[in-house]
Order: sequence, then C-alpha cells, then structure tokens
Amino acid sequence: MIKLTTYERTVILMVVTIAVLSVSTCFRVPTWKSDRTLWLDAVAKSPCSSRAHWNLAQSYDEGSLERLVEIQKTALLAMNEVPECR
Repeated sequence: MIKLTTYERTVILMVVTIAVLSVSTCFRVPTWKSDRTLWLDAVAKSPCSSRAHWNLAQSYDEGSLERLVEIQKTALLAMNEVPECR
C-alpha cells in the first residue's frame, strides 16, 4: 500500500473535486443558452414556482401582451394540475 502525505492527499482531493465540478458545469451549459432554456429548466424543476412561470412567459414575450397573457394562463392551468401546488 502506498503511503501518501497529507499534502498529496489534499492535492488529489482538489484535482478530483475540480474534475467533477468541471464535468457537471459542462452538462449545465446548454441550460444557459438563452433566457427561454434557463426558465424552461427552472419550471421543470420547480413547477410550483410562480417566479419561474412568470419569467418563462417573459422570455416568450415578443412585444405582444396578448401572447404574454396566453402563456401565463397556460402556466396557471399547468400549476393547477400539479397536486403539490395546491
């Protein structure tokens, strides 16, 4: 068995930690592609979050208030279908 000094163990732990965090960062990069992908991910992970739904609707807003209202109504209906949100 190889005996490692405290310094060597610390360096190995730091390298492994940096490698794991780098890989997880690479998997998250597509989420930050645009406002829409970010808020779609947020709504998927927190379906009861009114802030996530509101910001998702804002990301779809193309200057049309009617479209924004339509998306918000859809979001509210979707939230009503999730039992945890009631």
